[in-house]
Amino acid sequence: MNLLDYATKRSKGVAATLSNQAIRLLWTACIVAPSLGLTAEHKITPLTELPSVTFKVLPVTPVKEKSVEMKPVAAAKPAPKDKAFPDAAFLRAIKERETGNKWNGPAGKAGELGAYQFKESTWKELSSLPHKEARNPKAADAVAVKFLEKIKAEYKKNGIPVTPYTCALAWNGGIGSVVKDNVSKQAREYGEAVNNLTAYYPTEASYSR
Repeated sequence: MNLLDYATKRSKGVAATLSNQAIRLLWTACIVAPSLGLTAEHKITPLTELPSVTFKVLPVTPVKEKSVEMKPVAAAKPAPKDKAFPDAAFLRAIKERETGNKWNGPAGKAGELGAYQFKESTWKELSSLPHKEARNPKAADAVAVKFLEKIKAEYKKNGIPVTPYTCALAWNGGIGSVVKDNVSKQAREYGEAVNNLTAYYPTEASYSR
């Protein structure tokens, strides 16, 4: 079937209802086709005669999942715990480390007095007696007990373990330095010495012994 015959046949079949489509087909056959170099001898292959196209569905290769090695999380280290110790042994260790348990020794560089080497500011905070009474064993022992209780209370409030070592750090370098974790090397050496002495002294030791 040539192009002209095909257009004519199509136009006759649909002339009654699709006259506009027939006109377009004739227009294509008579006017557009020659301009494209097509003649009446060109054949149009009906759609029913076109070769069928087969689509091949390729198998999908599954993606291999990459296994991830789960490393065990290290258990958190337990927080340091309080260490029970007798106050008497600790305070005796403080006196030994400070002055060798001497009550009437010379004043310290900052004016500290007595076997415990109390600064005037610390003494006035915990006692109504004059600072010179820091050389009095009975008065000084009472202030020492109060100061140790203050250290323990501040540690409890700030989550710091109460041990002979940590309490000695505050005695030497101040409570604030321990709370702020700004303890000097000197205070750490002092703390180690007091800790060892506390373990050495018997639990029944008195403050002034």
